Amino acid sequence: MVEKQAPPAAYADFEEEPRGGWLRTLVQFFAIPLLIVLFAVGLYLGIRVLVGGGPETAADFVKLLRSDTINRRWQAAYELASRLQGETVPPEFRDPELVKALGQALTDARSEKEDPPRMAILVLRLLGRLGDPGAIEAVRAAVEDEHPWIRSHAVLALAALRDDASRPRIAALARDDDPGTRRAALEALASMDQLEGAPYRLSDETRAIALEHLGHTHEDVRFTAALILAHAGDRANSLPMLMKMLDRSYLEGFEFDDRLGALSRHRLHSNVILAAIRGLVRLECGDDAAAMEALRRLTDPAVEGDVVVRDAAREALTTLAGNKD
Repeated sequence: MVEKQAPPAAYADFEEEPRGGWLRTLVQFFAIPLLIVLFAVGLYLGIRVLVGGGPETAADFVKLLRSDTINRRWQAAYELASRLQGETVPPEFRDPELVKALGQALTDARSEKEDPPRMAILVLRLLGRLGDPGAIEAVRAAVEDEHPWIRSHAVLALAALRDDASRPRIAALARDDDPGTRRAALEALASMDQLEGAPYRLSDETRAIALEHLGHTHEDVRFTAALILAHAGDRANSLPMLMKMLDRSYLEGFEFDDRLGALSRHRLHSNVILAAIRGLVRLECGDDAAAMEALRRLTDPAVEGDVVVRDAAREALTTLAGNKD
């Protein structure tokens, strides 16, 4: 007869059903987790009481932006950017003191020579978003910065501020040695050409620069020029480049300048394709067999893996087919 041996000590706890019934279950699975959650919430609220909440008013942001540490200024600028993401700027942030504080924060950020210049770029975006002419002098100074990323964002901010007096300088930067600055200057000129409530138009100067840049060696510059001409209805000059932009395999041969956008290579290529699709719609290319076939290919999952691109291509086909009819 084989004698039954006791189980190893490591498994002994599993041999007998734990006792305690429903009360033990209630404490184990409900009461203890609830106490943990309540403790965490209480700790969070306690910390907020001790250190105070985040900035709420324009005055709060002004105080933080004038702080003597770049980290606090960065946190204030980042929080302000999240507050200004809507279609319109909240009235409480249209404050001249806030614009002055941002202008000083821009000057401070440039003097600290951060590389990459995250703070300076973020503040330039904020100043362009607020659109207050009080920021023009600080932004004009940033146009002359030695860092090309700051220059490129500064010219875009000047366009948002509608600083027509800076137009000659922006036009000169459209021939800067840095391709990203050229692209930004071309975008800025096209933006400044637009009049509220009027159809899209290009000045003779901007059109001439865009045509010149169709032959630029850098793809970002060529693509920007093509898109600007497409929006102006220039099919003859823009369509050949737009067709190349639809081809993901063609785009794989290039490195795009994201300038702190932090997008993946795949997403950047998708954005180029989406911009080209919008260009084809703008040109009303429903009568162009090659363009329509290129769009149909983009609706095929075996050809295009990005569902956003596929959906955009389908919508464009529908729109262009309707325009053709």
